[in-house]
Order: sequence, then structure tokens, then C-alpha cells
Amino acid sequence: MTVVLPRKSHFALLLFGVALSIVLPGGGVARAAEHDRLAPEIEISALDLHQLMSLEVTSSSKKERKLAEVSAAVFVITRDDIRRSGVTSIPEALRMAPGLLVSRVDSNKWAISSRSFNSLYANKLLVLIDGRSVFNTLYSAVSWTSQDTLLEDVDRIEVIRGPAAALWGSHAVNGVINIITRSAQLTPGVLMSAGAGSEERGFINWRIGKNSSADQAWRIFGKHFLRDNYRTVADSDSHDEWSMHRTGFRYDQRIDDQSVTLQGDLFKGRAGIVGESTSPAIVADNTLIAGGNLLLHWQRKDLAGHATKLKLYYDYESRKDFLLEESRGAYDLDFQHDFSLGANTILWGGGYRSTSSHAHGSPKYSLSSVERRENIYNVFAQNELSLLDRRFLATLGIKLEHNPYTHWEAQPNLRLLIVPNERHSLWGAVSRVARTPGRLERESRLAVNGLGILYGNPDFDAEQVTAYELGYRSSPTEDFSFDAALFYNKYSHLRSFEVIGGTAPTLEGDIGNNVSGETCGAELAVNWRLSARLKTLFTATYIHVDFKHRDPNASALVRSFVQDEEEKTPSYHAYLRIDYDPMENTETGLTLRYASRMGRDDIPAYMDLDLRVAWKLQRNLTLELVGQNLLDARRQEFPRETLFSVYPAEVERGGYLKLTCLW
Repeated sequence: MTVVLPRKSHFALLLFGVALSIVLPGGGVARAAEHDRLAPEIEISALDLHQLMSLEVTSSSKKERKLAEVSAAVFVITRDDIRRSGVTSIPEALRMAPGLLVSRVDSNKWAISSRSFNSLYANKLLVLIDGRSVFNTLYSAVSWTSQDTLLEDVDRIEVIRGPAAALWGSHAVNGVINIITRSAQLTPGVLMSAGAGSEERGFINWRIGKNSSADQAWRIFGKHFLRDNYRTVADSDSHDEWSMHRTGFRYDQRIDDQSVTLQGDLFKGRAGIVGESTSPAIVADNTLIAGGNLLLHWQRKDLAGHATKLKLYYDYESRKDFLLEESRGAYDLDFQHDFSLGANTILWGGGYRSTSSHAHGSPKYSLSSVERRENIYNVFAQNELSLLDRRFLATLGIKLEHNPYTHWEAQPNLRLLIVPNERHSLWGAVSRVARTPGRLERESRLAVNGLGILYGNPDFDAEQVTAYELGYRSSPTEDFSFDAALFYNKYSHLRSFEVIGGTAPTLEGDIGNNVSGETCGAELAVNWRLSARLKTLFTATYIHVDFKHRDPNASALVRSFVQDEEEKTPSYHAYLRIDYDPMENTETGLTLRYASRMGRDDIPAYMDLDLRVAWKLQRNLTLELVGQNLLDARRQEFPRETLFSVYPAEVERGGYLKLTCLW
């Protein structure tokens, strides 16, 4: 499933793509490219904010719904948002969303979570790319180092804060991120972009697409980048240089009332890592990453708009560094169907996922078994009751999921939505979610320097949460809208670390379910278009975290792990972007980000600034200058991971120049 693409071969592949675009028959490529060039401005920028509230989203209900009619805390990062922010990766784009905690650990790693529990291995957030789950079953987490696509092909990123397990399963505890790419019909022509800078040492992106007919289209793409290393807190080389190669394709076809999508990609790269082995000595190594995926999606809609969907995909990834060598393959099959029955819209379906992993450990970290196969299957049903001409919507849903560790878990939720008029909506929800164990909790052996040995627990149970949410959306004018949400979550059976014998540095411990706690908070997103040339986006979040160990006589060491979980969550963070177009062919953007103090390791509060200026040099040629993290020469955003001893780096000030050509 892997393809070796040395650096020189990417340039050869780029030249081959250009030649291919010239000789493609039909002559429709150059003409169709105009659609892609203008699509962001026509489809997003030109809409007023009241119209944006009518954009359809799918992640909250697995069915197309207007944003104003969604009874969940949903934030949509549009293609236009991504372009105008000047970000070069998906994690950077996620900083826009309220409720998401996004911290850069080093040049190639991020800690990303929703509504607390942030970690390099955050295990309560489900991430999807075109509906394909990308979580790692070993850690029940997402490795952002290997999750990527061509940003120019991203249509939108739908971010759900809060539980969504009644539809998406046990990993959607505190949220879902669904990265949705554009149909191949919307990306004909040739795109090439290249750039370089102080931290972005070099990158090349290319795409070739063609509409073979009115109902048939395809595209292929490739990207390569090399990112510089950062510096450590001690001002030494952090050895976190990052290089990746990726190539992929997408094919879309419509046949009467049916549509088929086939897509996939291959990737290969290396990401530097600094940590500790079984001795206090620091180890600098490269994580070698390779993998690929293939997804088939079929859909049929009747005249009433009811759909039957079938999705099948295969995902493979291998990783190797001084901690662990693992290869993992997963097959996933999902089916869903919806229909109407009077005032009720019923959505039902089921799925099956089989994951096979092969892992070789190290003296630092190992697993009790080298080979492991996990089979997960589920059924779900959801009923939406619509009354008073859709002024009142009540949604009741449940998902039953079977996993190899805790067997059956039920995940119900109830959601209510009141829409007094087209400009206002009020919603509330109550949900119960269970986060099922991964191999880390059940069968690991981890040597923690200075402490001793920590063992997995074969009796580790599912973590439980009951969540309460309340939200309000409004677009009182065409140029102003806001979205506010309140939440309160009550957790039980959370993961804990228990001492079972010995004393440091030779103590023994295991993993338990002895922590409970509460989180509460508020989230706000405000869009304001002050004029045709000036608009702003502001998001803000407040989170309060309170965890405690079940045993009041627990040791200071055990309590310190609980305190670590609390103090990795900043109480406040905010995002402000101001977009201003002083002239017809010029765009400027300013982004301010703020995060309050993080108690663990006493990481201070910070505010930072990004700037972007773009000039349209010719009709199909754009030049961009982007400065990032401009207010600090260097700063640390996240603490060291105690258990795995992965050392963080300090994020550095940087900038890059980018040239994009479309035809």
C-alpha cells in the first residue's frame, strides 16, 4: 500500500501532470478551470451571513440539514476561511473553531481536543475525512502527523462540539471533526502552487482535474513539503524536522438518481521526535510513516430527498520510531437509510469495522501481544419529529455498539430545537456516551523514567459521560450573526493511574477507572460583515475543569496525574480574524489568537498574530505573503507528555511566500 516517492520524483511527477493536462482530449480543461478559480468567491464570500446560516451540514445528523436547523453546537470552517487565513495544515485551521483546544507540541505534532482532555493522544474526539474515521485504535487517538490532504480541495470542515456518539460511535465523546473535500466536478483544470519560507522550508502542490461529461469527473493531486525544526526550551535543536509526500485521486459519477465516489491516497514521510528511552538520556529519532486508503461511497436519493447510502473503505498505516513499530489495517462498512412517516423522519443503519494491528515494542513501551484483531459492529436509529411547519423539532436517537473489550454499549441522546422565525433558533440536548478502551489501557507495559513500570489493566472499563447542552443562534441582519452554546458534562470511570507496589523509581502501577469529574463552559462565534470589503470572525471559549480521584486517601503521586489533566486545559481562548480587501486584486488578513495560562509546567498565557497579503498578479496567478506567530520569537504551547516522555518544542516565528497558478 505504500509508494516510495523521493524528492526528485515529485518534481518529475509534477512535470508529467502538466504534460498530461495539455494532451487530455476535449479541450474542456482550461475553460472549466475558471469555475474553480471563482468558486470560493461565488459560493461563500458573496453570501450574506443570513444566507450562510442556510448552508447545509451533514455531520450533526448524517443527513443534510440547514445550519440554522441543527440542534447541536456546530461550527463550519469554509474553504474561504482556510484560504484567507493562510494556514498550511488542517490543525492550524481548527484554531478558528470555538470549543476546540489546539496546541502545537512541536513542528510535526499537535494536541487537539474538544471541551478539555487535551493531550498528544487525546481520546475523546472523533476525526473523519469524507466520512472515513482516522483514529488510531492503539491509543484511541488521532495522529495528526499523517492526516492531511490538499487544502485547496477542502470544501469545508464541520466541527461538532459535544457528544455525537448516538450517530458516530464511542469515540465521539466530546466532538466530531469531519473534513469534507470538494466533488471532482468542482475542481476541473490544472492547479499548481509552490512556496518557501523560514519554517515552511519548501512545498509544492499540484492538481489535475477534468469533467469527462456532465455527470462524470475525476482529479489527481500531489503535495510535498519540508518543515524546519524548532528549538527546545533549553535552546537546543528539537530534531522535529518534518517531510511528507502525498498523492491521491477522486472520481465522481452520477447516474440518474444515484451517485458514486471513489477516492484514495498514498503517503510517505518522516517526522522527527525527541523523548526518553529507559534511561534519562534524551533520544532524537525519526518516526517513519507510510500508508494509504481507498474509499467507495454510493448514494441513491428518491424524489422526496430520502437517501440510501453505502460506504466502504480500507485504511492502512505503518509507523516506526524508538518507542514502537506498528502497522495497522482497517476495513470499514457503513450503511444508512432514511424515510418519512407522517411528521417523523426516521434514519437508521449499521456498520462493521475490522482492524488488524501488528506491533513491536521497545524497552520503554511494549504490548502483551504482537498481533491483535478488533471487530466492532453497531446499529443505530434516530427519529426526528417535526411540528408546526418545522418550528419545533424533537430528535431521539440511540446507537448500540459492540466492541471486544466491554461488549455492548448503548449511546442515547435527546435533542430539541425551537425555530420561532427564520432568524433565530434555540436548541438543547441531553446525551450519554461511553468511551471504550484501546490497547493502551488494556495490554500495555510502559517504563516511566523516575517512577517505575505502569501496566495496562485487562479489566479497564468504558469511561462514561452524561452531557447537557443549550444553544442559541441568530442572524438579526444580513451582515451579522452569532452562535452561542453552554455545556455541562459529568464524567465517571475516567482513566486513572494507580500505585500497586514499590516506591519510585521502582514502583509498579496499573491503569484504573477511579477518576470522576465535571466540566462546564461557554462558547461563542460571531460573524460581522462591516462592508463589502471588510469582515470579521470572532470566536471565544471558557472552560472550567474539576476532576477528583475516587479514593480520598490516594497518594500524592496519583493525585498529581489528576491535577495534570485539569491543568492542561486553558480556561480561556479566543480567535479573531479581520479580512480587508483594499483593492479589487488585493486581499489582506489579520489573525489574533489568545490562550490563557496553562497551570502544568507553568506555561504562560500568550497572544499571537498572523498576517496575510495576497495579490492577483494576473487572472490565473496569485502571490501570497504570510507571516505566522509574529508577536513572539519563540514560545511553548504544550507541556511534556509525562508517560511517554515526548519532549515539546517552542513554536517559532515564521513566514513564507507562495505562488499559485490556475488554468
